[in-house]
Amino acid sequence: MTDLVRYYIKTSIAFLFLGLALGAYMIFLREVRGFYPDTLLVTAHAHMILIGFVMMMIMGVALWMFPKPRRDDMRYRPDVAAVIYWVMVLSVSARFVGEVLKSTLVSPWIDGAIVLSAFLQVIGIAAFFLNIWPRIRGIKSLRSTQRDGSAGSTEQERGKETRPTESLMEDHRIIERMIRVLDTVAERLNRHEEVPPDVVRRIIDFIRTFADRCHHGKEEDLLYPLAEERGIPRDGGPIGAMLDEHDAGRSYTRGMADALPRYAAGDDGGRAMLHQNAWEYSNLLSQHILKEDNILYPMIDNVLTEEDQADMTAKFEAVELERMGGTRRREYIEMVEALEAEYVAPTPDAR
Repeated sequence: MTDLVRYYIKTSIAFLFLGLALGAYMIFLREVRGFYPDTLLVTAHAHMILIGFVMMMIMGVALWMFPKPRRDDMRYRPDVAAVIYWVMVLSVSARFVGEVLKSTLVSPWIDGAIVLSAFLQVIGIAAFFLNIWPRIRGIKSLRSTQRDGSAGSTEQERGKETRPTESLMEDHRIIERMIRVLDTVAERLNRHEEVPPDVVRRIIDFIRTFADRCHHGKEEDLLYPLAEERGIPRDGGPIGAMLDEHDAGRSYTRGMADALPRYAAGDDGGRAMLHQNAWEYSNLLSQHILKEDNILYPMIDNVLTEEDQADMTAKFEAVELERMGGTRRREYIEMVEALEAEYVAPTPDAR
């Protein structure tokens, strides 16, 4: 979380307590003193809660969670967001004080301050969302070679990535292709059609080595601990949820591995167990990838510095070399391609 995000969020909380204090004072006037407060106090209270607290909280969370702009998009300006912060603080404060004072005093200066602060709020809110507009987007699609994880994705091209989350999303595209294979295998098992046990063994090997030991290992051993240091919570937060899902995926993978010998021996119970765990794993990982790509990774991108990004990318490459060697990635991609050719119906944009 950056300093500017903290300023927005902490200021909004301060405004919340000011609004609550005024609300408590109005209740005192009504219930103890026996008369209804001036409508200007009611307006000041509502304004402080809705604009001071709610709107500035929205602004802070938007700055924190929205994806960073593309590297070639210079429309978003952090310095403009900082100027807007002060415009909002001053205009919200001036309007609040002005309306409270006007409930007891008559002055053209107070009237002018209220009108001016109202216009500044409109300008500030409009400018904020115009500035952040380039960040209101989906996760950028990676290059087609990365999306497919096919032969065009060379080690040299992968080394050019500057964000570690981009290489993880490249892994996701390859894992998703294997999940489609697994879906077909599960369907065939459910229809009592024959699937060679060796195909299942290869899928389990891919899951355990490529998806878990390497991909999840990069997240669990490197990226998530650093993200936690930078302010993204683990317990009760998105990192903890993703780690729980990693453990659930391992449980389903063990279930497939345990069922495989029984299935290979012709046992119907083994077939059912294999189908159930394959289906559960596929459903889990499909949703897991969506949550990481669209929620957690953008949050991580927003809290890591450029130095963090570069250091993490280098560490990712070292982990992949250690856990899969120099050629295993290419071999796994070729295995996915071969299984796709046999088990996945071609789509119009298929290579």
